[in-house]
Amino acid sequence: MKFLKKIINRFTIVSLLVILQVVFIVSLIYFLETKYFYLQIIISIISLLTLFFIISRNMHTESKVTWTLIILLLPLLGIICYLLFSKNIPSRKQRKTLIKIHDTFYKQNNNDQINNLVESKYIGQMNYILNTNNEKAYTNSKTKFFSTGESYLEDLLVELEKAKEFIFLEYFIISEGKMLDSILKILTKKASEGVEVKVLYDDLGSINYLPNNFDKILRKNNIECYKFNSFIPIASAIHNNRDHRKIAIIDGKVAYTGGINIGDEYINEFEKHGHWKDTAIKIEGEGVDGFTNMFLKMFMYSSNSTFPIDKYLNKNENKINDGVIIPYSDGPAPLMPEYIAENVYLNIINQAEKELLITTPYLICDSKLMNAIQNASLRGVDVKIFTPHIPDKKIIFQITRSNYKKLLKCGVKIFEYTPGFLHSKQVLADNKIGIVGTINFDYRSLVHHYECGLWMYSTSSLKEIKDDFIALEKVSQNMSTFKQNFFIHLFCKSIELFQPLL
Repeated sequence: MKFLKKIINRFTIVSLLVILQVVFIVSLIYFLETKYFYLQIIISIISLLTLFFIISRNMHTESKVTWTLIILLLPLLGIICYLLFSKNIPSRKQRKTLIKIHDTFYKQNNNDQINNLVESKYIGQMNYILNTNNEKAYTNSKTKFFSTGESYLEDLLVELEKAKEFIFLEYFIISEGKMLDSILKILTKKASEGVEVKVLYDDLGSINYLPNNFDKILRKNNIECYKFNSFIPIASAIHNNRDHRKIAIIDGKVAYTGGINIGDEYINEFEKHGHWKDTAIKIEGEGVDGFTNMFLKMFMYSSNSTFPIDKYLNKNENKINDGVIIPYSDGPAPLMPEYIAENVYLNIINQAEKELLITTPYLICDSKLMNAIQNASLRGVDVKIFTPHIPDKKIIFQITRSNYKKLLKCGVKIFEYTPGFLHSKQVLADNKIGIVGTINFDYRSLVHHYECGLWMYSTSSLKEIKDDFIALEKVSQNMSTFKQNFFIHLFCKSIELFQPLL
């Protein structure tokens, strides 16, 4: 009975319906093609035109290679899949709504005011984020780093209890259990006291962990709750665009982001893949506004509503001097026409001089990022990358490992977190620039998903992040002598051709 429940669920049913649509379309065209010879000529012409379009399209080179290979091997199926799934953009209606909402939040950046506070070699990094995100750099803020999900939850619950005006929560995964219960208890109480509570979660990310009507249940308890991008049985690339962000905001005074979703594995209430290692960052002060803006844009879209935002912005008048921070987001075109998350990583990697530290659960990125990491090591930077030792996805784990060889050859040091699964996403360069956020070193994060992060310059939390890396290395195994099984490596390199689809 339990086995049937696992395989017969909403995700399986919707996925099967999508597959059946593709099979029906392909079968219909194959049938017509065999019956009408001229259709073969038309399909050949369409294949050729599609290949020319792919070559001229503004997309990753690896994606171009993948789609070209699919169309050459399976012309008819390849064209149909390309038309249905390749365009990593929202629907026309979504684009129109998102751009309209995005434009209402336009914020003039403050480059000139901040430039004199940042070393000249880092100004370019800062300006890139400001110019692509229409965001501000903040100085009147402070940050605190959490090295475990348990410490993050403890602090979050304390801040939620303090809420007097509003609470905003946005997560990729919300899962039933102790962590959710402890949060919902406070949210329900606060909503009954008149505190405005808004919750947003990704439908596909949470599809196997929540009842389908969870949003409606919360709305009955005066909690404004909506799903992002409902997973419906229509074959479309829109299902690629998931809300992978993790954001919590309280009264415009405090915000959190990082790798931690709402689920018991994140606080090690139970062991899903060994010990779960994750991190988060807390922001206090004016910098909270950046995350408030991010949340409200997505909430307005998902709830199909608009409203004034001024009352949600930070009113802190206390002066805090703790470096410079910039909250930033990324997402599919045309809302975000640049590969912002990837370029932020590239800018940091390319400017690292002495030390570069990275944690990521998956290491499946394009040649630009891989080359940048290799080049950093070859020019004398001490590069250390930390990945999990116990995987959550076995094939993805082996593909990650298949990339070790070329990195190790260039002097990159790779460590696997021995106790279990490492889910944190953070970068630290020369103890001066840091990133904590939701962005993995993989295609889904860098191309398909809505993501967020916090860029930090010379903040006190950078020392806390460095201490976490030191502690992490002590419980991780050095992979310098790692050799992958020849057949597994060959399989992974074959699969690598289809990396952009993973």
